[in-house]
Amino acid sequence: MSRALRLLLWLSILCLPAHGADLAGVRIKLIAFNDFHGHLEAPHMAVRAPSLNDPSREVSVPAGGVAEMATLIAQLRAQNPNHVVLSAGDMIGASPLTSSLFMDEPTIEVMNQIGIDFHAVGNHEFDKGIAELKRKQSGGCNAEKNPSIQPCQAGHVFKGANFPFLAANVVDMASGKTLFPAYGIKTFDGIKVAFIGLTLRGTPAITTPANVRGYRFTDEADTINALTPELKAQGVKAFVAVIHQGAATAGRLNDPQCPGLNGPILSIIDRLDPAISVVVSAHTHQAYVCNYKGVLLTSAGSYARLVTDIHMELERATGRVLSKTAANQIVVSEAYDNVSLPSGYVALAKDAAVDALLCRQGQASGGTQGRPHYSIVNADHQCRR
Repeated sequence: MSRALRLLLWLSILCLPAHGADLAGVRIKLIAFNDFHGHLEAPHMAVRAPSLNDPSREVSVPAGGVAEMATLIAQLRAQNPNHVVLSAGDMIGASPLTSSLFMDEPTIEVMNQIGIDFHAVGNHEFDKGIAELKRKQSGGCNAEKNPSIQPCQAGHVFKGANFPFLAANVVDMASGKTLFPAYGIKTFDGIKVAFIGLTLRGTPAITTPANVRGYRFTDEADTINALTPELKAQGVKAFVAVIHQGAATAGRLNDPQCPGLNGPILSIIDRLDPAISVVVSAHTHQAYVCNYKGVLLTSAGSYARLVTDIHMELERATGRVLSKTAANQIVVSEAYDNVSLPSGYVALAKDAAVDALLCRQGQASGGTQGRPHYSIVNADHQCRR
């Protein structure tokens, strides 16, 4: 080998990246759920899923429970340091007594413990009006004269959500400003990813008019499309829409064919800026993972029975989306009534911190002026003594 050739080879080696991983794309994980509706306890409902012994056959898998969901989310987080946890609306509202009796404060506090990155509000977040929804975000005492729970007498002062609510298409008609921020941005290995949060445009038609007085709800697609140039100017390379609107399909769990896919979310996607590559949806309480016209469309059903595990790979140099896949993971709970755990399925352990929070002050009379905080949970929740 000539001296010149040896020098050229040596220089080419020096120019290689120090680590082979630098050549790979940036992999990020989106962990999503929706329509939780304050279901702190396992709802005694099942998910139809393939048998682990015979995938051609379906079985009923007991599912749900926020302490179990917390465990699953923690497990998914551990798989990739580049992660984000998303809620696509109706986290509160239309809730069981374990949450609703205390104005859904227990749900917010549990979600604080789990660690949510962004929450796009749904229609049920407006059930008690704008002022109460703002209190859920910022904290403080409830002003409603509820015979079951008086202001500041639920055991401690409510501090609010330590994660941001998003509402890109809910606009104050007086100021022109959105009720909550329109989007959140996270940076993964130098690549900015935007998460745009919206509720369904039709919210005013399905809630009491007084609840949303003074606010207008804009078209979902138009709102997103107006935001993308602004976000691109900020250096955002990839876009995820988190929308409280949804679809339905006749397919089985994680069926990639999504037979019979239909619903309002599809007409929204039809009009979206091509920059939107993933849409996390909700509202219909249906579970699906679909590729619709090149957009990855997901929903985790309802009541903490499923969590959607979404993988995205971004080109390191440009942020371009190289691939996107997803699967709904079952929040496997203990057997109930006549529904047993199918062969191979194992119940998730309860997250200790969330479990303790559910039991807190419910182990005795607790609360201020004898009002127990969360004590109703004890009717069905095995608290550690």
